[in-house]
Amino acid sequence: MTTSRLGLPGRVLLALVCVLSLLSIAAAPSTIIWPKQLAGSHGGAFHFYPYHHSGGGRVVTIQLYFTPADPVAVTGLGFNLYGPNGYHIGASKLISTKGGLGVAQLAYAESKPTEWQIQVYNYLPGTEMSYTIVVNGEQLGTRVVEVEKEKPAPPVASPKPATPSSPVLASGLLTGKSGGAFVKREVWVAEGSGSLLVTLNWSPDDASISRGVGLVAYGPAGETIEGVHADWTGESSVSLPRAKPGRYLVQVYNYMDRLVVGWVLKTTVVK
Repeated sequence: MTTSRLGLPGRVLLALVCVLSLLSIAAAPSTIIWPKQLAGSHGGAFHFYPYHHSGGGRVVTIQLYFTPADPVAVTGLGFNLYGPNGYHIGASKLISTKGGLGVAQLAYAESKPTEWQIQVYNYLPGTEMSYTIVVNGEQLGTRVVEVEKEKPAPPVASPKPATPSSPVLASGLLTGKSGGAFVKREVWVAEGSGSLLVTLNWSPDDASISRGVGLVAYGPAGETIEGVHADWTGESSVSLPRAKPGRYLVQVYNYMDRLVVGWVLKTTVVK
């Protein structure tokens, strides 16, 4: 048999595919994204899967199957579900580790047609995880966007400010520390352009968390621009003035010890 030529990883993946095939036959109609690998890192490694929910109040169940499902692996692998404009709908919950096969799940419904982003994450440095996503009841989009958070951005010939047509600057997860945990992103205010409004949204977003989560920007001359929290929880923003064009460093911070927040940075040019 040809399977005898497969190494251990190949046999594990083959067994995983067989298990998922049986599950798809026994359960509601499903679409399977076949096994992929995601190597973890301290800052997190991510894969993003776009998904269109057709609305109508239908509950859609997303399941992440992964291997190995040992006690260490289950602490660092899972997925988040995001809605329009980076809104964090929720995070997966581990429901099973039987037979060394981990299953994490999240179910949600939408009343209107909506675009989702499923974010698979791996915070296990040096550990490559094999996984498969199953979405029950609806067809899953085939386009896959792979993002590794710690991968350096390619150099650009000349700085360009963000535009309203592509407002999402960055997103991810940030685990808080009592001494502060930080994520930094570079933005540019172009000479002759408008001011740049940078908005941070995060979740969970109650009032107690807002005391320790926010953003700050550092200008071309090293000046500090503190973020201003909105009247509602879960949002803060800074305005980068057109009168001072150049490079700005935007920093997201989380001082809530061991609390994981999902965050999204968005930019808008203000004329």
